[in-house]
Amino acid sequence: MVKLASDASELLRKDEEFALYRSRGTGDLPAALILTPVSEPPAPESLKRLEHEYALRSRLEPEWAARPIVLVRGPDRTLLLLEDGGGTPLDRERLANPI
Repeated sequence: MVKLASDASELLRKDEEFALYRSRGTGDLPAALILTPVSEPPAPESLKRLEHEYALRSRLEPEWAARPIVLVRGPDRTLLLLEDGGGTPLDRERLANPI
């Protein structure tokens, strides 16, 4: 079972469909980005989107994309682990450095 411990992960972004976390690499998870549906069980469209993102893993260049590592479907959580390049989300970067 995969658990998202609040003290081991930071919420980076959340919308109506997905939440994006940064894991600090403690517990069950390595240091990674975690994309998970907001609702569990996930809507079929959300699951298809995660599967599509995972299928693109061999096509994505690490210089410009967070590549998927693994798609996990547990009894209480579905999530996509992505390589963490350590950057700042663009919406946060824009707020910190307005033009």
